[in-house]
Amino acid sequence: ARRLVSWIRADEEALRLEGAFILGYMRSPSALKVTAKLARGDPSPAVRYFARRAVDELKVRPALERVPLTAEGILANLAAPEREKRIASAMACYALHDRELLPHLLKALDGETDLHVIATLVKAIGAQRDPQVIPRLVHLLHHTDARVRSNTVDAAMLLDDADVLDAVSLLAADVSNRVRSSVALFLAHRDPVRAPAMVREMIDTDLLWMKDSAVYVMHAVGAPWCLPLLEEMHVRQAGVAPLARKIGLALQH
Repeated sequence: ARRLVSWIRADEEALRLEGAFILGYMRSPSALKVTAKLARGDPSPAVRYFARRAVDELKVRPALERVPLTAEGILANLAAPEREKRIASAMACYALHDRELLPHLLKALDGETDLHVIATLVKAIGAQRDPQVIPRLVHLLHHTDARVRSNTVDAAMLLDDADVLDAVSLLAADVSNRVRSSVALFLAHRDPVRAPAMVREMIDTDLLWMKDSAVYVMHAVGAPWCLPLLEEMHVRQAGVAPLARKIGLALQH
């Protein structure tokens, strides 16, 4: 614990990055408080990025464990006043793949104002694999929030529709790493010729969070074209501990 505190307070960005990454695996209110402070106020955009990811994990994971994995329990929590419960319920719907939940999810989406909840609902809606939601998803691809756009792409990947492919392809140059990674995954499955070049562009940027998302994509895809890119990154990013660890895991995949 003392070592972690020293890393978080260190002048070296690399140590604060490592601390932010580790905090995401801790299960205490104090960890959440410290991580939220890093996410808001650290001078490094890279540290803030990893800290924000850790905050999401620390908030949602306990709520998901408390949501009953039954249709009745999930529906009750979709309208809960606590946003973490609504997020956890939408995540549970994603896992259930029960089309009878779709009208309830669409109703919840229409009345929701929290962007994180909206993004999670969108993914759950796509998981029901009902073609009737395609026009709604195509519309949400233009949402102002990056998480919503990204999760809409993830939802669209579950539906086989040419209009969806065309609409998603337009987001290949999105400014958000989250959206770019979702589009790259989508293309890897639906238009695989285009995926390597897109990931290459993500790797070549100076933005650490874009590189991190490229690693995520390659780990998930596991195609032969990923190996030389990962090996190159393994050499070039050895000094960035959280990213180097993820690259190593992807190479073992």
